[in-house]
Amino acid sequence: MVQELVRENTENSVKEETKRLEFVPDVNIYESENTLILFVDMPGVDEKSVDITLNEDILSIQGKTSLEIPKEYKRIYSEYRIGDFKRDFKVSKPVDLENAEAVMKNGQLKLTLKKLKPEARKIAVKSE
Repeated sequence: MVQELVRENTENSVKEETKRLEFVPDVNIYESENTLILFVDMPGVDEKSVDITLNEDILSIQGKTSLEIPKEYKRIYSEYRIGDFKRDFKVSKPVDLENAEAVMKNGQLKLTLKKLKPEARKIAVKSE
């Protein structure tokens, strides 16, 4: 019975091509007076494939999953989803990306960002 079920699912699974999916990771964000911390769930993502960028006020976090199959094996059944994680955030306060810290542990990215203090600027007044 189990063999029949596997055989039915195998036939359907092998016919499908493996397509890269795009996942939106779950995120928790915490804030203190000087720091933002983001916890991003990215199971199956290697830290080498994580890309974090800040373009103006958009913080982008991306990562890729991969599955290495030995060359001497062929796929007969597959439920494992391969894809990319991507999430964008609008950052309302300036952050110091140069001193950011990103750590991947057990499929979770911890991103620590220091807030930049706004600089007071004096505007010179001219007379006419």
